[in-house]
Amino acid sequence: MPSLTNPLKKLWIGEACPPISFQMGTTELETNLRGKISTSFFGFGTRGLRGSVRNGRISVYWNTPGFGNAWRPVFHGTISGDDRESLVEGKFSTFRRTQVFCGVWFGGLALMAIIALPTVIGSIGALGMMALGTGLVAFGQYICRGEREKILSALGAIQNGHSERFTETKAPGRGMKIVAAALAIGGIANLAGGIIALVKGGPARSVTTDFIFAFLILLIAWGVVKKRRYAWILGFVVILASAIAFVWDVLHSAPVQSGNDRVVVLVFSWVGASLVAIYWSVLWYGQRRYFDAEDEAAI
Repeated sequence: MPSLTNPLKKLWIGEACPPISFQMGTTELETNLRGKISTSFFGFGTRGLRGSVRNGRISVYWNTPGFGNAWRPVFHGTISGDDRESLVEGKFSTFRRTQVFCGVWFGGLALMAIIALPTVIGSIGALGMMALGTGLVAFGQYICRGEREKILSALGAIQNGHSERFTETKAPGRGMKIVAAALAIGGIANLAGGIIALVKGGPARSVTTDFIFAFLILLIAWGVVKKRRYAWILGFVVILASAIAFVWDVLHSAPVQSGNDRVVVLVFSWVGASLVAIYWSVLWYGQRRYFDAEDEAAI
């Protein structure tokens, strides 16, 4: 059934791409590519090609401001040739980290299906999760349709002797509207959770936390829509507060009694929360140009 396995083939095997020839030496080509491909770690809000060119190898994808997708097409290739002509050969697949993650995910589920085979129900559940994973991969690839053509078009600009930079430092637009919608949904979910906890007589701390987070998240969502600078600042506040709240909840819900156990739980939960907070802080920091646009327009 090729149609069902096609998303997984694109994920691991990839799609072939015709070789691209350039009328320039390999050293000149690498220099041109490095000058036209964004490699900044803080370039989440940059539209255009992003990736790396190093030691005759190229790995690039098309970045859309405010929009991330682990299953988007990535061109992995090699650069060969001499001082007069270069050839780029490769294929489209996706990020290496995504391939590793999905390999562990599907491999683990396949193992679960085999182990749970005698119970039938467990095996069916594992197979169902594999089908769900395949559907998510297919959906991720679908919403990034057209990015392969953008990558080839951008690479072709060098082939045709164009010297303009591929990336644009425009502030995110539609992508940030999606972020605002996601924040609004999250804020409403926190508000609903607070109301339910209040009705059921839940702990005052939990109810208060839900209402505070709901208010802050909805305020940020409104600020994103209106491009208000305070929303960008509050984003970091919520990220930090979420990390602290996670550690606090883990300490008060973990079934441990001894002091040593609590220290271990504290260390691991804080390290995990810190890594997640750093990740989202980096992405959120990259959106500063979107909020600066309001100030620049007023000057």
